[in-house]
Formats: sequence, structure tokens, C-alpha cells
Amino acid sequence: MGDLIGLMSVILLFGSIPAIIIYIARSRHLERVKLIDRGEYTAFSRLDVQSPPLPGRFALFFGLIFIGLGLAGIIYFIVLGIDEEEAFFFALASLVVGGAMLLYYRMLAPLREKASLAYDKQLELMEVNGKRAAAAVKGAEVPQIPNQD
Repeated sequence: MGDLIGLMSVILLFGSIPAIIIYIARSRHLERVKLIDRGEYTAFSRLDVQSPPLPGRFALFFGLIFIGLGLAGIIYFIVLGIDEEEAFFFALASLVVGGAMLLYYRMLAPLREKASLAYDKQLELMEVNGKRAAAAVKGAEVPQIPNQD
């Protein structure tokens, strides 16, 4: 029975990740096929546009990971009372690095906001240009570009 549990855990571990990736890719494909059938899919569709590379976008994630590692290490040494200075200073250093990364993330908040607004504006222009191109092909009325204030 124990061998069966180990075998199933390995199969599920290595089988679930490709299954999730295949499911996501297939659902995106089916969504695009439905849009093409309805005639709403263009080269400028929002489905094809990736998120912008915002400044400091990974700093929050890695900052929280480093803070978690540092706090876990410090709590571990306090609770067990271990006298290994090197490991304690590693935990303390990862806590400081995590704090610095969170501060960096906070300092770049205005830049991320500006980049996000510029990206949204670019998406709107791409969407309008895509509608204009589709309308020109169909011979319909061409929508105008919104005011750029």
C-alpha cells in the first residue's frame, strides 16, 4: 500500500503540471476559435497582448519570500536555541534583503502607475486601429481615434 501511495504521488506531481498547461492552452485556443467564428477576432485583440514589463514587478514577490525565510530562520533559532551564528546571520540577512526589496517596490509605485496608464492608452489605440482596419476591409464606417488629451 505504501508503494502505491508513493507511485501515485509521483505520477500526480509530474502529470498535473503538464495537464494544467495543456488545459490552459486548449481553453485559450477554443476562445480564439469562437471569436474568429463570430468575426470579432483581430490581430489587435486584447487576448494577444501581453502584460507590460512594469518596473519592480517581481520585487514584491521576492521581498515577501526573503522576509518569510528570514522570519522562519530567526523563529527557528529562537525556539530551538541553536548557537550557529552563520545560519542566524543568513536568516537576518535574508530578512534585511526582503525589507529592502519591499522598500524598492514601494519607491517604484509612481513609475508602475505611469507605465500602467501608458500601456492602457496603447491598448486603446491598438483596439481603435484594429476596428478601423476591420471596418475598412468590410467597407463600413471607420471609427475615429479618440481625443488624445
